[in-house]
Amino acid sequence: MNEDGRVAFESAIMAYPISRALKIHGYNDITVAHPKTLRCIMKSKKKNDKVDTLKIAKLHMAGMLRESHLLGRNQQVSRELLVERVKLCVETGRLKSSLIC
Repeated sequence: MNEDGRVAFESAIMAYPISRALKIHGYNDITVAHPKTLRCIMKSKKKNDKVDTLKIAKLHMAGMLRESHLLGRNQQVSRELLVERVKLCVETGRLKSSLIC
């Protein structure tokens, strides 16, 4: 178990699976950085993964890293169902329009 380990990373499309995997491996202190907090990193002249990682770690250790809100598993499933429902309604409307014309 990694109860003392602290993890911080950029918010990205893989934030959910990464945070779930880290929790499974025993990490309790996981921070997914809010994109607005990382603007200073994006504007910096020296930009590479090693430098960006060090800056995120320093912000996290100083308590200056604003956290993104990650949905719970149930909220995430509900959101995905809602998105699929909207897509289905749009497609149904498109098909109805093509039959009427």
